[in-house]
Amino acid sequence: MMNERLERTIYTALKIGMVLSASLLVIGLILPALAVGMAPYFLTAGVFALFATPIAGVATSVFVFAFERNKLYTIITTIVLFDIIVAVFIIPVFMHIA
Repeated sequence: MMNERLERTIYTALKIGMVLSASLLVIGLILPALAVGMAPYFLTAGVFALFATPIAGVATSVFVFAFERNKLYTIITTIVLFDIIVAVFIIPVFMHIA
């Protein structure tokens, strides 16, 4: 039962991220045809949503495992989430990429 709940919750999080990203990207592609200058903002938001989707999946897993009181998997997924956050936000600052 835990696996089914976990899969359904992660599936929902990933589906929401995919729909949000695709919607923003499509809007960003349509706006230039309407002579609206906000297209780059929608395209950028769509790409960020696309990048955030798997991160949201991992974060969702942390909460599901914690709710299920599975300490080992909660710890492991928390470490994975921490690693992703460090790789995306901290390391680029030290490498002068951001």
